[in-house]
Amino acid sequence: MFVLATLKLLFFGGKKKKQHKLLRARQYQTLNLNLQREGHNHFLKNPNKQVTRIAKKKKEMDLMEEKIDLVPLSQLTNAPDKETIKRTFQEAFRCRTSGLSDIRKQQWGRNFNIEKEEDVDRLFTSILSLIKIMLYNSISDPVKLMELFPKDDANFHEKLKQLIVKTCISNYNYWRTAAVNTTVSTVPKLVDFEWRLDIKQSSNNVSYMSVPAVLVSMQVQEPEQRIGILAPTSQIQFELSKESLEVMLNGLNRIKDELKKF
Repeated sequence: MFVLATLKLLFFGGKKKKQHKLLRARQYQTLNLNLQREGHNHFLKNPNKQVTRIAKKKKEMDLMEEKIDLVPLSQLTNAPDKETIKRTFQEAFRCRTSGLSDIRKQQWGRNFNIEKEEDVDRLFTSILSLIKIMLYNSISDPVKLMELFPKDDANFHEKLKQLIVKTCISNYNYWRTAAVNTTVSTVPKLVDFEWRLDIKQSSNNVSYMSVPAVLVSMQVQEPEQRIGILAPTSQIQFELSKESLEVMLNGLNRIKDELKKF
């Protein structure tokens, strides 16, 4: 009997320890997911305070250890004005999941005198990295954000740093809200759209023809299956004549009028 009781104690005791370790691992995994989704220092209540303290310490170490390349931001000195830089940061955040389209890459290249597409991609990545660090670590203090930039760099103008910091801080609340409020959607979402006016010229069959048409390109994000996992994006292109554009605008105006009632 004594031997049987001892075996039961060892078996069930070891099983409880295994369940306890599994529970701790699940708590830590859940807390890590909350950190990634929320992007700020507000922690959900956790029954195990030690896990919360470890997660906070891990978050502080991420800011110290993660290295981001901000050197490509020095190319912003070629911008024609300050508004172009501010608009570039807003466009980068808006295209954070879909990436820059070819048309927008060409526009960035003209704005900042960048010839290679690879350099435009590096600038885009650098801007997103700065925004990610700022939101993930809840850096709303301009002084702390300034510490992320390389010091004593002759290629990095001090006024450019100040403008970038000012732009990020002014958009901080909006970007954080947009990043936190990620919900599962059952329908595709419009990420970005671009348009171009095209004129159809004469052909072999028609001696004279000059018909305007609008070419529209939309980037659409597919419905999310799980919160925190980015859904793929697709590009939809279509052509609108002057008449079909009027029909579309009339429909959008009716939608706008209905939204005003709320």
